[in-house]
Amino acid sequence: MSDQEADADHPQFKQATVKELFKLVTEPNTRVSAAAAQLSAEYLRLFATEAIHRAAEVAEKERSLAGGAPSTGPPELLETKHLEKVLAGLLLDFS
Repeated sequence: MSDQEADADHPQFKQATVKELFKLVTEPNTRVSAAAAQLSAEYLRLFATEAIHRAAEVAEKERSLAGGAPSTGPPELLETKHLEKVLAGLLLDFS
């Protein structure tokens, strides 16, 4: 598998985006090295991936508990309520 194929399977945060995010939470003159931006982008990717996986588990559990009752959306749809339910634990695990 080539690097381009691997990148297609695992979306990445752009380093420039990460650098701009750091400027928003710290002083505007903050400088971030390329290595720090790359590691931070990977950390954000892992965080987002884990959030989606945990939210999917919550959504699946809700669907199974509903016992075939009609849902509010498509069966594979994640809603903000699913992310909200996992947010506290996720933040604790990543801190």
